[in-house]
Amino acid sequence: MTDPDPDIGWAYGTPLYTIVEYFYDEETIDEEMSLPEMDGFMTALAVGPTRPAPELWIRKILISLNFDGKKQPWFRDEAHRNTIHTAFINRMTELDSAFAGRFEDYHPVVSWRPESDAVRVEQWAQGFLDGIRFVEWPWLPMLESFRGRTILRPAVECEALGDEWFDEDREGHPVLPPPYGGAEGVETLRTLAWETALWWRNHRQDNVVSLH
Repeated sequence: MTDPDPDIGWAYGTPLYTIVEYFYDEETIDEEMSLPEMDGFMTALAVGPTRPAPELWIRKILISLNFDGKKQPWFRDEAHRNTIHTAFINRMTELDSAFAGRFEDYHPVVSWRPESDAVRVEQWAQGFLDGIRFVEWPWLPMLESFRGRTILRPAVECEALGDEWFDEDREGHPVLPPPYGGAEGVETLRTLAWETALWWRNHRQDNVVSLH
């Protein structure tokens, strides 16, 4: 991968790290979806209004890796396949638990070199928006809401600006200006994810009240 290593030191021994090893396997080549994109994609499914069956969204991620243009996921054997699928499901369970807990329980995965504070939040943002597009119509209430669009705006801006900012002094890694560059960008993503989760939680409660 040409991007800086993701900031996933906290993930050792977790389902996410099993996924990381799979992404970096020498047989997993020519990937179109980066690890931060995958995390944004799964986060959108975790906080959004509906979630497709696991076999659908897992296949979407695996096919997006584009395995040498063959469009078929690579596994050593059936046991390896089951391990990877289980890791994805367990990672989604972790996300569900995080958004049922505290603000700091959710750690967005971004490409980040701590020594230079170079952050690529646009990859996560692209994945998050791809997660919305994956199911699309159930998101319409939020997309049609002024408050909802305001919450989602940072993701749209990060995705749009991502290719326009380049800092040659930071090892050639694209970075975004404040408030989306550096550590501020990570907090922006965490806030975006949490506010999206809360928006849908309140929307469901309002709908329940309106039915009575």
